[in-house]
Amino acid sequence: MVLDTPAALIHGLDSEERVIFALDGSLPAVLAEALAKVGRAELQGQQVVVHGKDGHQVPLVSEAVSLLST
Repeated sequence: MVLDTPAALIHGLDSEERVIFALDGSLPAVLAEALAKVGRAELQGQQVVVHGKDGHQVPLVSEAVSLLST
C-alpha cells in the first residue's frame, strides 16, 4: 500500500493533463504557437485539445486560460 497526499499520488502517476476548448472561428497562428510552448496542441474540428504532462509549476489549465485571455 502507498500512502501520500492526493497531489503527490497523482504526480507519481506521470499522467497527462488535457485542456479542451471550442473555437469561435479559426485558431490564430500566434495562439497556436503559444499553446505549443505549454503542451502539444491539436485541432479537432472546432475544438482545440492541449496535452501536457503533469508536474509544471503552473497547472496546464491556468496556462491555457492565461493565453486565451490575452
